[in-house]
Amino acid sequence: MPGMNRSKLYLHNAVCVLAAGAVVASMLAAVGCGQRSTHTANSSEAEQMPYEERLSLAMRALDRGRNFQDRGNLEAAEAEFKNSLELLPDLGAAWNNLGLIYMTQDRTLEADAAFRAAADAMPTDPRPLVNLGILLHRRGHATQARTAFLNALQRDPNHVEALRGAYVADVALRTTDEEMLDRVSRALLIERDPVWLEKYRYEKLRIEQALREKVLEYR
Repeated sequence: MPGMNRSKLYLHNAVCVLAAGAVVASMLAAVGCGQRSTHTANSSEAEQMPYEERLSLAMRALDRGRNFQDRGNLEAAEAEFKNSLELLPDLGAAWNNLGLIYMTQDRTLEADAAFRAAADAMPTDPRPLVNLGILLHRRGHATQARTAFLNALQRDPNHVEALRGAYVADVALRTTDEEMLDRVSRALLIERDPVWLEKYRYEKLRIEQALREKVLEYR
């Protein structure tokens, strides 16, 4: 890209790759999307059902929603995910997929709330926090995005997308410290994409040099 220096080009490419990896797979026109649910549960009806029945119905609605989502019918997918949440309000997978739909449609506040609900419902799963970080980074909130990615790494220190997200946020914030060096070094051990490996190698050398210079300043 003309006019871009190397670091800006790295950041641009990093954001593009990160975003491409986390949004809904492909937005194709819906053709032959299967049958819709014949009945949408509401909260009062759900409360009268045995838990096992609610769980079964909620999971079936979740599966239908994923099928619609994969085929690009986001309206039908959203309805099914909401149906599953009427049955089981703490179904984290439904919240996370609902957040992906909202993010695709630029419904930022709804996506934010959905990802946070998913993170609360799935306290060991890093994926909702990674998605939240991507959402926040896209809105220009690099500091908050970095926090979301770091929280995801607390759940899984070797999560590839969380490491990528933390890297992108760190570059945007011009972070240079031992913790970033540790994350980049860890990413180099588990990353398989050659483009990302090049970014991490470059960043590792930059941080190490900056830290050496910082030490010399205090001698």
